[in-house]
Amino acid sequence: MKMTAVSVPTLLACLLIERYFGKFGGEGGFFTSIEYSFKLHGYLNIMNRFFIFCSSFLLVLCSNSTVAGGGLPANKIDAVAFQTGGFFLYAKNWPNPNGCSRSDAVVLLDSDKNYDKAYSLVLMAYAAGKSVSGYSDGCIEFDEQTYNTIRGFKYLQVR
Repeated sequence: MKMTAVSVPTLLACLLIERYFGKFGGEGGFFTSIEYSFKLHGYLNIMNRFFIFCSSFLLVLCSNSTVAGGGLPANKIDAVAFQTGGFFLYAKNWPNPNGCSRSDAVVLLDSDKNYDKAYSLVLMAYAAGKSVSGYSDGCIEFDEQTYNTIRGFKYLQVR
C-alpha cells in the first residue's frame, strides 16, 4: 500500500466526510486502514471528541437565533404610530431582547392573530397613561431599521 503524507486535520476531515457520506473508495472504504491506524494511536477518540465539540458548537450557534426573545417589562407608552404592517408603541425604556437596531419602540404586527384585541388594549393603555408589558420573539424591519415585535396574546398586559 502506498502511503502519502497528509496532515492530521485533513485526515480528520476525510474521516468525518466518510462517516456521514459513505465510503471514499472500493470495498471497506479508502480510509479503513488509516482509521485502524488512528485506533491504534488513540486519535479516533480525539476525532470523536472533536466531532462532538463541532456539532455542539453548531447546535448552540443555530439555537441562539431560534430561541432569541424575551420579556418586555412594563413601560408607559409615550407615543404610538401606524406603519404598513404594524402598530408602533414608543417608550423610553424598552429592552432589546432580540438585538434589533432600534429599541425606542416595539411593533404589534397586524398579522398577529389577536391584532384587533391587542390594538384596542394598547390604545386604551396609551390614552389612560398606563404601562404595557409583553413578550418579544423577533425583529421586524421597517424603513431599513429593525424593531422588536410584541406579541398580541398571552403575555400582553396593561398595568
